[in-house]
Amino acid sequence: MVGLGSTLGSVDKVMGQGSSQYTGKDTDMMIQGPGMFVLKLAGNNYYTRTGNFGFDKSGNLIDPSTGALVQGYAYDTGTSAFPADGSATSNITFTLGQAHPTLAGYTLSSYSVDQSGIITGVYSNGTASATLPMFKIVMAKFANDAGLSPQGNNFFTESNNSGPADIGSAGAKGRGTIVPNTLEMSNVDLSQEFTDMIVTQRGFQANSRVITVSDTILQELIDLKRQ
Repeated sequence: MVGLGSTLGSVDKVMGQGSSQYTGKDTDMMIQGPGMFVLKLAGNNYYTRTGNFGFDKSGNLIDPSTGALVQGYAYDTGTSAFPADGSATSNITFTLGQAHPTLAGYTLSSYSVDQSGIITGVYSNGTASATLPMFKIVMAKFANDAGLSPQGNNFFTESNNSGPADIGSAGAKGRGTIVPNTLEMSNVDLSQEFTDMIVTQRGFQANSRVITVSDTILQELIDLKRQ
């Protein structure tokens, strides 16, 4: 007979909220609540809750380990507004020292990210400064996060089980908010995992005792027959 051992039934995805860790790094971001960052790599959308971003040499906000481009909405200086949620996303690209597109003589001196994912730049001409929005980081929400298809590097893609991505602004339509300068740590509950391991180990020991007792009883029966 084959198959008396145990087999792996399934691997469940635990998509719960992890603890936070303040880093102080401007490009580190954490999602507080449901939702995932949207990144584009080789023309395809990927989704992740890992927010340890950085800039490449061209000024693109990226995931450093893969080069995937963080997606967002660019502020339209003509309409003085961001595109509506559900619009096509774009790469987030800027560098300190770049000139403002409409304010002559003003260059970008610093920037910050708020809970809505809006990246605000501080432009200065040496004597005066202006604080203006530049980009908005978008987030994706799914009907079933556990149904996402894992792709490695903490990246996921949508599947039939997850449903389509609902991409839009942080803090809107049930999406979580962004905590800047902070990273989300592991969501594994070590105390619970150790408890489960101990219970499993004790169960194995109890079953081993049952086998030992059964073997002892059978041995006693055999000895009685011989006598």
